[in-house]
Amino acid sequence: MSLKAIKKRQLILNTAIQYILENDLNSLTLDGIAQKASISKGGLLYHFKNKNELQLAVAEEIINEFLEAYETIVEHEKGAGKHIRAFILCLTA
Repeated sequence: MSLKAIKKRQLILNTAIQYILENDLNSLTLDGIAQKASISKGGLLYHFKNKNELQLAVAEEIINEFLEAYETIVEHEKGAGKHIRAFILCLTA
């Protein structure tokens, strides 16, 4: 995947995440996300074939961000319980 395609896919994901944070998940539409991201619906469909695929990618993005934050915190924590402290810090961030 080209850098341009990666950036567009990330733009779509970020737009969808922001939309879900501000609105009801049930109101999420591909047309609405495409419009908010200032791309064509065809451009969105290139990356995500349907709404379920977009929602799955959003969930994966959130999980990956959580794991990255967790791993970063674990690296800086010391002593017994550092993993649970990192987990709790991620949950409360």
